[in-house]
Amino acid sequence: MPTTENNSDRKKLYAKLFAVQRDAAPLKKNGYNKFQNYKYVQDEDVVMAARALFLEHKLLVVPSVVSRATTKMSGYSKDGTVLKESVLTEITVSMRVADIETGYSEEFQFTGDGYDSTDKAPYKAMTGARKYALMSLMLIPTTDDPEKWGDNGHTEESGPKQNKPVHPEDTDRGKIITEVNRIETELSQGNMSKRRNSRKKYGVKDAGGKPTDDFTDATTDSLAEYLTVLQKKEAANGQ
Repeated sequence: MPTTENNSDRKKLYAKLFAVQRDAAPLKKNGYNKFQNYKYVQDEDVVMAARALFLEHKLLVVPSVVSRATTKMSGYSKDGTVLKESVLTEITVSMRVADIETGYSEEFQFTGDGYDSTDKAPYKAMTGARKYALMSLMLIPTTDDPEKWGDNGHTEESGPKQNKPVHPEDTDRGKIITEVNRIETELSQGNMSKRRNSRKKYGVKDAGGKPTDDFTDATTDSLAEYLTVLQKKEAANGQ
């Protein structure tokens, strides 16, 4: 039976995962498969988004392979020609998420498949499993156009493509942090060190009035003021 201490630590971990899901913004499908004609979310975009959010909320993610199965497959083309033998790799990965402030962790398992005629099948399976795992942990939606998504998670009517502004007087902390994360990522090209320096430079403060680069400690008012600064920088850069 879980101890009281474990229950407390579990609640803290779940609260942080909730914050990650609250702050996650939709990801655009920047990848394109020309052979099968479809768009997809690129692995590097998922990793960049996840890395920023997990670091922000002081969560450590450790992946590991639980199981792997390989099946050799062959087939025929329409004219009866024997096709080159391919390999299907099915993989199960574990993503252990740890709260670095308490040391408490929990494990989540996800699966992925990779199909290839060379030795790339296991890597494709691992990449797919990791991407699915991170997107599931962040509960992040995908879209051809993230600007069509409203703050309530529903798509809006089609219209001119422009970022829906979040105003400083809007005290919904989740909306402010989501917009700050979006602009920070664009301006810094995903560099977390630049993002943290920017927060201290432009006035993100804790309840005691001290500069902080941690949104967990930051006051909503200082985040709103920081958002105003970022919006001006974004407009000046023509983004």
